[in-house]
Amino acid sequence: MQYIIRVFTKGLLASSGEHWKQSRTFSLTALREFGFGKKSLESKIKEEVDVFLDVIGQQNGKPFDINALAHSSVSNVICSIVFGQRFDHDDKDFKWLLSKIDLQSASPTSLVNTFPVLRFLPGDFFGIKTFLNNLTELRGYFHTSVDKHKKVFDSNSPQDLIDAFIKERPKHDGDDPVFKYDNLDFIILHLFVAGTETTTTTIRWSIVYLLRNPEIQVRLFREIESVVGVSRLPTVADRPNLHYCEAFITEVLRRCNIVPLSVPHGALKDIDFRGYRIPKGCTILPNLDSILSDPELFPNPDKFDPNRFLDAEGKFCGAEKVVAFSLGRRVCLGEALARMEMFLFLTSFVQRYEVVPVDRDDLPSEEGIFGITYGPHPYKFRAIPRG
Repeated sequence: MQYIIRVFTKGLLASSGEHWKQSRTFSLTALREFGFGKKSLESKIKEEVDVFLDVIGQQNGKPFDINALAHSSVSNVICSIVFGQRFDHDDKDFKWLLSKIDLQSASPTSLVNTFPVLRFLPGDFFGIKTFLNNLTELRGYFHTSVDKHKKVFDSNSPQDLIDAFIKERPKHDGDDPVFKYDNLDFIILHLFVAGTETTTTTIRWSIVYLLRNPEIQVRLFREIESVVGVSRLPTVADRPNLHYCEAFITEVLRRCNIVPLSVPHGALKDIDFRGYRIPKGCTILPNLDSILSDPELFPNPDKFDPNRFLDAEGKFCGAEKVVAFSLGRRVCLGEALARMEMFLFLTSFVQRYEVVPVDRDDLPSEEGIFGITYGPHPYKFRAIPRG
């Protein structure tokens, strides 16, 4: 990921020092103002859950791949926060945006990240030219959105993250790089990448394990049926009482380890650590896999077992050991949003549909593919409405 990180020198994921601190502080403040920790955020997610369930129902129990639907649904939540609006899934502009922001399929290969000189070769065998062109087009789209916001901006009633940026900008020096619009481009891009790809991939992995473990699916449904019933969809208020559902989602995060090396960190000065010297400027990659697969923390770590997060009384516990959202000061600022989305999408899905494999003798693999995230191989399944 080294070349990508050098391209993303601004925003949230790749910046460092004071620039990163100010960008993160602004983003977190704005996100809290426009949903994080508020009932309004749940309503935005539930609106997408309703569409998600309806589209699945339209498949009429036929085999389908959920990737595009999950990606559209999760992205729309970010659209509501950033742009102040959601899109119909068949909206032309929305489809274009998703196609350009799908870095899982459009990012440069790992070879180019390691040997960036390869980007100068003729043609586009490694995908770098497509990647950079998509980035340029996305920034143009964001600039157009900002211009539209400027024309209708009301400082007394900011509606979304872009409005919050426009409102905050005059409070800072004109040369402050954090509050220049090119930095806003990368903040928006990083929110989409971090807030869409990881949650979408977790939903896809969750269904893999539902298909491979039908007894777990039965237990999830029975808990939802007992606590929530079937006349309404689950809500955030139900989370404290859906212990097995929380344990299942946490085990998916642990077992699938979607971002095994987290995001790169950098040494701001020479550091002596446990007999090793880390020189200033050195890139540090936290190995989250060494924690999530540690047999001392998680006995038999290769086994998918939600019960490891239940105590003797069947209560949810031990989530703090799962560092899937990284750790330290650069822990993912969207963790609360991601967990809420995973809970609402997955519990609602299990409540409404039974997950059935297309071929019981050919189940989706537990072995994934490395890209921007570690995702499952493409697969199809059948969703049968519960009677």
